[in-house]
Amino acid sequence: KTKDQPKPQLMRTTDGGKSFKPCGDYSPVGANSAQALPKWHAGSLYWLVEGGLIVTADHGETWKKTGEVKDAMYGPIFGKTAQQMFVLTKAGVVESTDGGSSWSSPLVPPKEMKGLGGLSWLEYDPLHDTVYLMKMGSELYRLSRGK
Repeated sequence: KTKDQPKPQLMRTTDGGKSFKPCGDYSPVGANSAQALPKWHAGSLYWLVEGGLIVTADHGETWKKTGEVKDAMYGPIFGKTAQQMFVLTKAGVVESTDGGSSWSSPLVPPKEMKGLGGLSWLEYDPLHDTVYLMKMGSELYRLSRGK
């Protein structure tokens, strides 16, 4: 993001960074942090961008938006199946069971966390079907999903 290019876009290189070409009109969330990193799962690469979740299966040549995710901060974290995933949003943790097309209502973070921030993250334990949430300096919290 620059003064001359206020809306960044995804760029792709195939020659070790000597040249780049545009591959999508998307702007990753948290573009200046590790939270902006894409996540590899089951042969595809997923990336949270402003307004949604995108995926590529052709090494980043083309990207497809899987669905809307409002105020995404971190993720996706994958569940027991390729269709189940979790994303941390400003409102809490949302879950998709259809590959990101639709999302649950958010699981609100515990009051003891005193809000979410740029150093918040989550993880999923498929063995115990449990979602964990924390931020820098907080305890680790196990979220109840009402199951």
